[in-house]
Amino acid sequence: MDIQGAEYEAIKGGEHIFQNAIGISFEAHFFEVYENQKLFSHLHNWCTNNNFRLIYLRLTSRENFDGEVGEAAECAYIKIPDFIEDKESFLKRVLFALLWNNNDYVEFLLRNYGSVFLSKTEENIIIQKLNIEMKAKRSLGCSKNYCNGEGYERRVNHGC
Repeated sequence: MDIQGAEYEAIKGGEHIFQNAIGISFEAHFFEVYENQKLFSHLHNWCTNNNFRLIYLRLTSRENFDGEVGEAAECAYIKIPDFIEDKESFLKRVLFALLWNNNDYVEFLLRNYGSVFLSKTEENIIIQKLNIEMKAKRSLGCSKNYCNGEGYERRVNHGC
């Protein structure tokens, strides 16, 4: 969305639509350009409060605006994948992340959900074609099965 300072109103007005969205992208301003517009902090708070996480941020500025930098940002958020129901949903998340040049998030998806929805051959093709470097496994230093280095490091507080 790039709707001249009305992004927040569009999101609030379409909350029922965004409940089922995989991702959302918009332009957000850091200071008021349009009268009574909501700024980046409002949009970011709405996204994080609705289980979206920032995966892309690129600063932009107005053409020929002497000395002004970082007026706005192109932002992309993706819904936290508490549950990915099928291969189509998994691939949509991969494609959304790729649209925003976020191979790290694609790696996260492959490491945590790839074996559920893809054959080993399909997974390897994606890794090779996208030239994704799968990171080494790391232990978080606790005894729970999902923390013993058998998977990708997740930054969650699970009581260990």
